[in-house]
Amino acid sequence: MSKIKKVKIKELALSDWKGLNANISFDGKTSIILGQNGIGKSSIYMSFCWLLTGYTDALNPSNHELFDSRKILSEATPAAAVTAIIDIDGEEITLYRSAQPQYVSNKLDGTYTKLSSDKYTFRVNGVEMSAKEYNDYIGRTIGDVSFLIYAINGERLANMCIKDKNGARKLLMSMSDINVSDVVSGYSELSDESCGDMNEVDILSDKYKSLAKECEEAVNDLNVLIEDKKAELSSVEFESPVVIEDKIDDKIDELLLFDEKNTDYEVKRFKERCTTADLQSQISLLETKKRIYREIYDKKKEQDVEMLKSKIKSVEQRNVIISKHNEIIKAFNDEKWNKVLSLQQDVNELGKKVLELKRQSADLKNSFFDKNARDCPICGKPFDEARVSAISSKFEEDKNAKIAELDKQIDDAERSITNKYNEMAKYQQEILDVRYEEETPVGDMYAELKEVMARPDYSNTEECKEIENEIIELDIQIPCPFSDSEIKEIDREPVLNEYAELNKKLALSIHYEKELKKLEELSIKLRQKSNEWAENKRKMEALKRCKEEILSMVAEQINTHLNECKVVMYSKKKNGELKPDCLIETLDGVLYTTANNSLRARICIDIQKMFCEKIGAELPIFVDEANKFSSGNIPKYDGQMILIKASDDDKLTIKTMEEW
Repeated sequence: MSKIKKVKIKELALSDWKGLNANISFDGKTSIILGQNGIGKSSIYMSFCWLLTGYTDALNPSNHELFDSRKILSEATPAAAVTAIIDIDGEEITLYRSAQPQYVSNKLDGTYTKLSSDKYTFRVNGVEMSAKEYNDYIGRTIGDVSFLIYAINGERLANMCIKDKNGARKLLMSMSDINVSDVVSGYSELSDESCGDMNEVDILSDKYKSLAKECEEAVNDLNVLIEDKKAELSSVEFESPVVIEDKIDDKIDELLLFDEKNTDYEVKRFKERCTTADLQSQISLLETKKRIYREIYDKKKEQDVEMLKSKIKSVEQRNVIISKHNEIIKAFNDEKWNKVLSLQQDVNELGKKVLELKRQSADLKNSFFDKNARDCPICGKPFDEARVSAISSKFEEDKNAKIAELDKQIDDAERSITNKYNEMAKYQQEILDVRYEEETPVGDMYAELKEVMARPDYSNTEECKEIENEIIELDIQIPCPFSDSEIKEIDREPVLNEYAELNKKLALSIHYEKELKKLEELSIKLRQKSNEWAENKRKMEALKRCKEEILSMVAEQINTHLNECKVVMYSKKKNGELKPDCLIETLDGVLYTTANNSLRARICIDIQKMFCEKIGAELPIFVDEANKFSSGNIPKYDGQMILIKASDDDKLTIKTMEEW
């Protein structure tokens, strides 16, 4: 086991950090920070946490509320900074972290809005570093930053176990040396799976849970389909298609015999019609009329379709031109607007320059020659009055020359601002002067085209039906040359009906056979999905047992490093089933959430010690609100401990245990 590094705070300096300015020295042993409520005692603890990790407390995200909350943030808000001299095994290092609020100007009214992120500065022993370089240095010299935040503030893990149990489990898992792959390989159901860590186990578990759900839904759907299909088929009287086809062949033979008799009948009937030339002539005229009207109707429909298509094409071509025109206008406006934004940025920079020049000018105007400086800086002898007067005149001459130069720079900058505002107004007016053209909608035209194309065939029009009715009325006036008895002899209608019924029956029979085949296919698919469902459930259960085993092993390992509390990775549901959890309890089973304040503090300190052991460093431990402990009940710690207690002191006071 590697040597544990001894880390102690020697000095801590706060500059406008949460509005607090303080310089504190520690003796490296147990110290007590005293003061009235609200004086800033807890802020000292928070500042040290922030200096090392970027987090101020156990509940909030990084860089939370670094500035004086009693004042409105502005450009004049000073940087919040923390500096500390830290002793690591006898070697001193100086750490520095600061945050400066950042603002962006409003282009319309000139006001400033604070950005969500601040500007951060990091230094080690006076050498400036990037955030990554700083964190890497902290990791090398003190401990892994991912664990350091918990080694400084044990309450953070306690809160995570309440609000983010999955995150807490993953964190504790990362602290163990359990080989997840070995545990997974010990389950025969998972022999074809590979998991390197707990995250992959969770992913695999979610995968088979999802697959099992899909299979279950598929099985339920297939069962419904099968039952519906069985009900459908049970209502059909099935006869083999081969048998029905034989019956159809018989009916075809009967119809052929009818056709031989019917030929003579048709010939005689035609001759009889020819004797009624007047009726035939009228029918012929009506047929010609129907044909001509059909041609006119079809031609009109064709012309209307072509006309609408041509109109739509013309409008769409025009819309394309308008669209391209509008794109050019947009590009033109975007270019002008970018120039406006660039000019606005220039104006903002010039405005800052004018303010700075005016400040310098005001400082010069308020500066005066120190007439008391009468001694020569080289020999130390006093100047005579003439020499003093000459130096004073020279001072005023140089001062006025510098003021005049500054005033000229101010005039030039303000003139440039005016010119840029005029240029901005010109570009803005150019943008306003350009107009977009509107495209012509073609939706109504397409609707009209659809309506025309949907016009019925001529045979379905009222006009055509009227002509056909006239033809029928004339046709029935032609006398039949046969008697009713003769017609009856050659009537084939019943056979035709039987033939039609047999064909319907054949179609139903073929459909029945197809549906039977579908039923078989559904049954096969049901067996497959049922097997898949069972296999996925088997793997789900194996993964559940595997996770239980891994988490139990994690809890067992973690608890060997805790003395005041323990972690519990599982809790029971109402039905008695275990579910993954992450709870912190005292050794006798009292939950952290229900424990009293002093017990919670002991648990948090215990957690900190565990993480200190993990990173290999004995860090200073702060105990906030230490009034909850009696003098003889203060937790024991070999390293540096800093107690924060409320007192009647109107100023921050630091005392040793002996002094207190």
